[in-house]
Amino acid sequence: NEAWDRILAWLEVHAPATALCVNPPATAEEIAAVEHAIGGELPSDLAAWWRRTNGMRSRPDSGKLLPPSYLPYTIEESLGSHRLWQEIAAETGDPRFTEEDLRKPAGSAALQFSPAFLPIARNGSGDDLFVDLRSGPRRGCVTEYNHEQGALSGPCWPNVAAMLADVANGFEHRTMTMQDHIATARVHGFKATGYLPYVTEDLALHWEPVDNG
Repeated sequence: NEAWDRILAWLEVHAPATALCVNPPATAEEIAAVEHAIGGELPSDLAAWWRRTNGMRSRPDSGKLLPPSYLPYTIEESLGSHRLWQEIAAETGDPRFTEEDLRKPAGSAALQFSPAFLPIARNGSGDDLFVDLRSGPRRGCVTEYNHEQGALSGPCWPNVAAMLADVANGFEHRTMTMQDHIATARVHGFKATGYLPYVTEDLALHWEPVDNG
């Protein structure tokens, strides 16, 4: 709640075009529908975020709330993406990998989309941010699912609360976001980039990569 309040306050002053695209809170029924679909409780921070806002509206001037270029899903969109990714995995993937990935702890790499991945944001290029609902100490971590490579570079943030705090700090202090992901991705053999917020002439929020060597 604190991080979300800070985000909203900054957007209203510096990026009002993006602030106007923030949706009202999700209803208790909508959150219950998600939990029914996934067969269990949501991480408390994700549920708390959806109780503050049911995603964002996509408009030409909406900008991108989350680095590097993600717009939060509504609950309806989240469940729709969850179904679509599973249909794609069923048609093109190997069910052995799906079962194997489900047994791995949260935060583990995955080549295919797992039923335990709950999308929370999209970038418009076929990739999603998802919350990993597999068991283990990192349950609830936020990871990128690339439509070509899967989820191989490790979690971007340890949870939704950390993601929102990282964004709020990036706004207020002009600090590079996703710094933890740079180290995590390196462990998995990938190079990741940090991002700084910037506001366009249309007063919409976007993110620019930072050359970190």
